[in-house]
Amino acid sequence: MKSPRINARSTAAACLLLAAARLGAHSWHDPAPVSPAVAAARAELMAQLIAEQRAALAPAASAGEVSTAAAPVAPAGYGAVMAASFAPFKPHVRAYYDATTFYVEGDGMPDPALMPTPMVGITAWQQQVPLPVSYFAGTTNPERDQGSIGFGKPNVWRLPLVPTPAASPIPISAGNFQRGAIAVAADGIAVFNPRNNRGVFSHEIGELDLYGGHCGLADDYHYHIAPVHLQARLGIDKPVAWALDGYPIYGYTEPDGSPCQALDANGGHEHGPWQYHYHAIGSAATGPQNPYLPAAFRGNVINYGGQVDGQPTVQAIRQNNTGGYVAQAITGARITGFRNPVALEADAAGNLVESATGTPSPDEYLMRYTVAGVTYDLCWRINRAPNPKTLTITWRRPGISPTTTTYNSGNNRLTAYPVASPGFARLPDTGQTLDATPAFGEDSDYTINAPSYRDNGDGTVTDLVTGLMWQKVDAGEMTWDAAVVRASAVGTGGFSDWRLPTPAELFGLMNFNNGNPAAMNTAFFPVNPAGAAEYWWTSDIYGADAARVWSVNSGGGLGPKPKGETLSAGGRFRYHARFVRGAPASNAHHYVNNLDGTVTDADTGLMWTQVPASAMTWSAALAHVENLVFAGYSDWRLPNIKELQTLTDYTLASATTANNAQASVNRVLFPPASTPATAYWSSTVLRSNGTSSSAWLLELGVNNSVPAAAGPPRGAQGIVSYELMTSSYPVFAVRSVPRASPPVITEQPRPFQTATAGTDVTLGAAASGDGPLAYQWRRNGTAIAGATNATLTLSAVKSVDAGTYSLAVTNAAGTATSANAVLTLGSARLANLSVRSVSGADSETLIVGFYVGPGTAPSLLVRGIGPTLGAFGVGGVLADPVLTLFRAGGGSQGANDDWSTGVDGARLPAVAAQAGAFALPAGSRDAALLVQPTAGAYTVQLTGKGATGVAMIEAYDVAPVAGAAPLLNLSARTRAGTGAEVLIAGFVVSGPEPKRLLIRGVGPALTALGVAGALADPQLAIYRQGGTVPLQQNDDWNVSGGGAAVAVAAAQADSFALGANSKDAAVLMIFEPGAYTAQVSGVGGSTGVALLELYDVP
Repeated sequence: MKSPRINARSTAAACLLLAAARLGAHSWHDPAPVSPAVAAARAELMAQLIAEQRAALAPAASAGEVSTAAAPVAPAGYGAVMAASFAPFKPHVRAYYDATTFYVEGDGMPDPALMPTPMVGITAWQQQVPLPVSYFAGTTNPERDQGSIGFGKPNVWRLPLVPTPAASPIPISAGNFQRGAIAVAADGIAVFNPRNNRGVFSHEIGELDLYGGHCGLADDYHYHIAPVHLQARLGIDKPVAWALDGYPIYGYTEPDGSPCQALDANGGHEHGPWQYHYHAIGSAATGPQNPYLPAAFRGNVINYGGQVDGQPTVQAIRQNNTGGYVAQAITGARITGFRNPVALEADAAGNLVESATGTPSPDEYLMRYTVAGVTYDLCWRINRAPNPKTLTITWRRPGISPTTTTYNSGNNRLTAYPVASPGFARLPDTGQTLDATPAFGEDSDYTINAPSYRDNGDGTVTDLVTGLMWQKVDAGEMTWDAAVVRASAVGTGGFSDWRLPTPAELFGLMNFNNGNPAAMNTAFFPVNPAGAAEYWWTSDIYGADAARVWSVNSGGGLGPKPKGETLSAGGRFRYHARFVRGAPASNAHHYVNNLDGTVTDADTGLMWTQVPASAMTWSAALAHVENLVFAGYSDWRLPNIKELQTLTDYTLASATTANNAQASVNRVLFPPASTPATAYWSSTVLRSNGTSSSAWLLELGVNNSVPAAAGPPRGAQGIVSYELMTSSYPVFAVRSVPRASPPVITEQPRPFQTATAGTDVTLGAAASGDGPLAYQWRRNGTAIAGATNATLTLSAVKSVDAGTYSLAVTNAAGTATSANAVLTLGSARLANLSVRSVSGADSETLIVGFYVGPGTAPSLLVRGIGPTLGAFGVGGVLADPVLTLFRAGGGSQGANDDWSTGVDGARLPAVAAQAGAFALPAGSRDAALLVQPTAGAYTVQLTGKGATGVAMIEAYDVAPVAGAAPLLNLSARTRAGTGAEVLIAGFVVSGPEPKRLLIRGVGPALTALGVAGALADPQLAIYRQGGTVPLQQNDDWNVSGGGAAVAVAAAQADSFALGANSKDAAVLMIFEPGAYTAQVSGVGGSTGVALLELYDVP
């Protein structure tokens, strides 16, 4: 039975009066002369904030009262479209809103999956490189001008949900808004005036990369034209960016794919159901066109200091004339390559260079540029292990020796972890199951996610609730600095990616069912034989104080402790390191403002009251929350200590005294919790041998005046500690919200289809997941208007319908995208394929794969040529080849030794003549098969009878007819040598139309697939038959500017991805009808096993 209700009506009234008093005393910043326009705007914004906070406070339900708060409502104005626009870029972008404003957080870095080669192609470069920024609520805007609205506020993007049309739109022109951003893209990257700070259009003077972006003086990546490339993920029906006046910016067409209608003088219009919106200027055919972006702000903005006021600010890490960096153009420089992730290492001189054996890291970058034919590699690394986190960069440019410099960040630009998916699969309970009091509502009365572990038998333990893997026995006592170094050398369980845990991760292991000490579940985490730990280190320092590190003690407390307290540093206590691996470390929150006085954390599945109840004793807190009916819900409870701890934003925990402490929580969504900063009760009691008299709490402020008899002092923000239950603290209420499961594609569309013009084609896929599920088909990355079902029927297909199709399935938890489905039309096809290399027995078997597309089974002539090659001047031929055809996943489809003795021996000469193949001498020991394979993958194996020699496999499409299935790709794996033993593939493009083909020479990537003796550095050359000059050559596939297109084509062809810094080779080009050869050899005459692949891509 629940405890008796209490009446807190007077408490709520007092809370409201106190809040009103605080609001009345609030100021945006210290007094400073400002213009009338700024003063008026500030007054309007302050009035809105006061109204919102009073509205949030007024309906707060008291115990025993039913709240009149409305059910959750959709955001006002453009809010729903804003949410849909930014959602495809989660988790790298986080967005939320309140009653008037939409907020966007992110690190401002290009997504490598969508933009693998930022900066490439820039010819007017002023020596900047892309570095993460800190557009996070946990970072205070570094704006130094106290007259700016952004001064002292959270460093996030703010967009008005309901834009206000300006009486006189302010032009975006030379002289206006040449500082800072005018918009924010859907991927969270700033969009600047299309003119640079000199008033010149950046796109027209070689300052921008192929995505329309570059870096500013603060090494902040941003766009100067509309980022229409984002439509590859967004589709055409969502805005690619949002102007800071709150109006959307769409691509070159209307959201339904129709041509862009006439624009007004601002660069926008009212059109259809999409309300007022701007457009990117240009077209798919011409690309971006002057003036590129909106010409003026239709909505109200404040032009303060030459920029839109109130936007987030970037603080530079590197200063001009440091570390070899000079902020000016290098004459003749052209950026030719960019890699991230990449593996770096220090050479003998301590300079960063690319590592041939290291593991690529998302915190390591390489950018390549050329000057007068000389190549220079800039390498940099964000060091997240030490604290404060640092940047190390090796600078190379003409006229200087390589210079390596390590920079410290004076703000949170490097401190915040990259925005990532939640580190916990689920948030574990505290493990407290024993009642401490008769009252209902304490921690022990609720079981949400009971702790559960699995001993993996290899020195590791997997937390089945969080999904993280831990060392079973900790690594022992050591200093924190030693623990940082030790992490990279730990190999427990055969893994090499161990790291120190974040405070939240380590705190998640604590078991509060025990007395003090709480420690961990010793059945899975036994005490270190060298001695029991009294504290365990985490990965993070306290604010900017490098002398204090967040630590969890064996009693269950969490707080920053001096690094010198450990025994190894002459201290009094044993501080140990227990390393973790699994999800990347993240300290971002994915909050959703429900606009009803509640906020949901989508990562943890917890809904919170936005306004805490006023201070009360612990027993009163239990009764208050158990009787609370608010926002239409009656299942509120007092949060346990692990749940309460998730509210902490550790980037905001930095205060050392009570009078300068603002609460270390998201101050946008929980503003009433910010002032005064204080502690909050949890439902978890402090277990003791006798009657429990204390409960755990979370300190969001600083309190050094706790009476000694009540509990320990709390001299830092974010501390988890305990105090007597008779003490009085405010209360958050929480309830569990079911977390939606993201969609899963359960049935992929057919990977390839070839259709005749005028026929109907149907594409289909299936998905599961928590509903409702929304479907969107895309062609070549662009959403197809009206294609919103699980199946897509294309009626009377024509040439414009050819392309690569995919299905995106979305629900509240995320988006799943199907594999690509390629639709081809027309009569152009690969008429025959051939591969020549060394063949023998066992590991030297020549293996060739090919794929037959859908359609009528073709008639294929497959031949294994050995002796007859001698007639063409080839030496060392395979004397007696044996040919076998296999279907992938099945058995043999046929075999032949000597062609003339096979079942089709009598027909083969005529068939070869029909296919245009050279004749085989009667009685030769060459092999041949005539087959009619249905759609699917096949391999041809050619072996020699007790011998090794040069041989060739051929596959001829004999007299193809309309509707016949095409040959879509070819692959051959064997040893690539020199001279006659070079791996050579021949192919013919037939018909009146050209074909686009991806050809790859793979060596290093084979090692990861378990192939021994792989060719270390393959090079690829393409020849027209009979030609001696290559049509195209490639050594390392991702060094030149074509790497991004190669990666996209490989994904379209459903081929495995090549490492961003691998030395595999690849060529993507369009072939006119005719005969060609592709040759793979080793750089410098090296030899080894190689794979040659040829893919038909639209």
